[in-house]
Amino acid sequence: MTGFLQAGRPPLILASESKARARLLQAAGLAFIAEPPGLDEAAMRQAVSGTGALSPQDVAEVLARAKAEAVSELARDAFVIGAETATPGYLPGPVTPGTWRLLLGPYTVHPDGLTCRVEVTLTAETASPTERSAAAPAPRRARGRGRAWYRGDPHTHTVHSDGRWEPAELVAAAAEAGLDFFVSTEHNTNSAHAVWGRHAREDLLIIDGEEVTTRNGHLVAAGLPSGTWLDWRHRAADGSFRGGVLDRLRADGALAIAAHPHAPCLGCQWKHGLDGLDAIEVWNGPWTVDDEVSLQQWNSVLSDPSGWLPAVGSSDTHGPESPVGLAQTVVLADDLSVSAVLAGMRAGRSYIAESSSVALDFQATADGRAAGIGETLDVALDREVTVELHVQGVTEGYVRLVTDQGWMAVFPLPQDGEPVRWTTTPARASYVRAEVRHAEGGPMPLLEPMAAFTNPIFLGRPVPLRSTRRAGHGTHAR
Repeated sequence: MTGFLQAGRPPLILASESKARARLLQAAGLAFIAEPPGLDEAAMRQAVSGTGALSPQDVAEVLARAKAEAVSELARDAFVIGAETATPGYLPGPVTPGTWRLLLGPYTVHPDGLTCRVEVTLTAETASPTERSAAAPAPRRARGRGRAWYRGDPHTHTVHSDGRWEPAELVAAAAEAGLDFFVSTEHNTNSAHAVWGRHAREDLLIIDGEEVTTRNGHLVAAGLPSGTWLDWRHRAADGSFRGGVLDRLRADGALAIAAHPHAPCLGCQWKHGLDGLDAIEVWNGPWTVDDEVSLQQWNSVLSDPSGWLPAVGSSDTHGPESPVGLAQTVVLADDLSVSAVLAGMRAGRSYIAESSSVALDFQATADGRAAGIGETLDVALDREVTVELHVQGVTEGYVRLVTDQGWMAVFPLPQDGEPVRWTTTPARASYVRAEVRHAEGGPMPLLEPMAAFTNPIFLGRPVPLRSTRRAGHGTHAR
């Protein structure tokens, strides 16, 4: 149950036959009754304390707040640091004589101030081990299938920051979700980097990272060298974020991903701008109104002449109540290795799906040539281009094709396994991308749950990636 509901508000009961919406509400921690016998409007009013039936806007707000507040309740009130062991999230090492400074980072402080009391206990005894200090980093390569589509979750948490998963539990959950990789992104700490080697599987790639939680937005750093730590103490107005974080990521070959840029939580909205980024986390956890806003913002910059940014999706899981792989990024990579997966994500050769049961095959063809997701079909502006989308794992819904001109075509999802086909020209569409949504009725007619969406295919003239143009690597025309 989320903090939003714990704050004196009754459980929410919604009546609908929408199974997709039921899954979304359940993932957000909200009570849900599907097809309840005899539930009428009077019961609905009673369920929400006499305020009346909820409007679509009410439901969207509740879902967004619930998602934002459904985070760890395990903020630490004590920790241990020793020569051999340390509380997860902290690093072991010798307790040397001298001046020690304790950094406290409250997100907000009352105008009258904030009183803190700190007690420090020194002992010669060995602390109870939680994670052995001998570093065991994860391998940089796992058993793959050569050049193939690999499924991963780029944003995850364990007990090494504010999560509830033990590392072994997260590995098991990722494997059960059908993932090939995930990125370890603890808040402002690298302590988990040293333990993944004890839990790694031959066919599951674990990528070191960090969620850098600045006061003006969170950054997912994916693909850090093991043991690398990034300082989180930056504000957008300081002008220090690029040199302190982004330039270092570029030098290390890691990805800079703006996390949940419109999440309705304090300090979560992304305000550092797009320069220096490699991707935007458009889909974070169950699909809610902030994801819809992120999608529209991302779509608006795909035609930016300074370059485009790929989208990624992830679960931002903190524990079993937030399923691993909801959402997930499916990447075309040359192998199941850190370098290959990062290269595929950076190039935008990926789509985002709600689960491992959903698969897309999306391409554009003309004059005997073809281009896939993240690529460019370089043909004359007046040439007819055929766009084709195959969808697996979604039984009810619709396909929406989006270009630089907006929503250009909507098709019911074929029930016979046949592809959706559409024709256009580069003169009418400089890019095309696909969305697959669940077309079920219910209380949110303007927020149909997402099943999957793709990064764009560009038509005609190549459009540079924002990251490659900045780094001086050319336009990556395909």
